[in-house]
Amino acid sequence: MAVCVPNILILGHSFVRRLRDDLAARFDARAAPNFHLPESGHVSLFGTGGRTVEKLSKYDLSSLHKYRPDIVILEIGTNDLSTLPPEVVGSQIDDLAHVLRYQYKVRVVGVCQVINRNTPQKSPDCHFNAKAALLRQYLSVVLDNQPGIFLWEHKEFYRSDRSFLCSDGVHCNAKGQYHLYRSYRGAILKALALL
Repeated sequence: MAVCVPNILILGHSFVRRLRDDLAARFDARAAPNFHLPESGHVSLFGTGGRTVEKLSKYDLSSLHKYRPDIVILEIGTNDLSTLPPEVVGSQIDDLAHVLRYQYKVRVVGVCQVINRNTPQKSPDCHFNAKAALLRQYLSVVLDNQPGIFLWEHKEFYRSDRSFLCSDGVHCNAKGQYHLYRSYRGAILKALALL
């Protein structure tokens, strides 16, 4: 009997694009493009720098026809918080998760929580982490107990001293990339268990 191997798509902003490029460059011997999945599930990464929920919905959902994913791991919301309130961003993410599940027939959608930034107190973006915390709280309520949708926490990034971030205070350095890779792998394994 043939085993059906699920298609998995990690979809989002620059974090996803950067990790895809780093995996292709073999940035860490412990990281593999198939995320060391036991059934050799097919994993694709599709990310565009600067993506917001609105832009992803408008420009990137057509990529689902190419990838035909059973599972989508969403890394989105970070770029939205500079212009929109957390509740609006959360509502947009909830709507997007439902579009993926019911319009595009994705079997499981994992929504990643926004990673905090390392921003100076006097920068224009100094309130980003407070907004990110509100977004995480909002999503934990609206996504709770929805069939085929779950919220994923990048745990290592909340326990750290921000040593995972580049000098820009936003993107991941090599150490952070490996932790992001491990976190996505955890999200994929949770999604596989929900299939």
